[in-house]
Amino acid sequence: MSKQRFSVTMTVSVEAETPQEAAEAASAELTKSPPTKFDVVDESGSTFHVIREHPQRSVDTIESEVVQYPEFMENDAPPGAGG
Repeated sequence: MSKQRFSVTMTVSVEAETPQEAAEAASAELTKSPPTKFDVVDESGSTFHVIREHPQRSVDTIESEVVQYPEFMENDAPPGAGG
């Protein structure tokens, strides 16, 4: 399987008076308690919700076993096509 670029985001709720203070509080929160929920978006725009139960073990889907749209399993475009 070839590597692709993913965008990973997480949500941290904090109280602060300014955006800078909110960013600092979120950073401090993440340092003492690593996040367990992530939203991961792949290059095609598909979003995956990943939950980590343990900092050393990720609970995730196995991409090779997930078919969102079966009709797109095989590429019907000629080599080099895309956009």
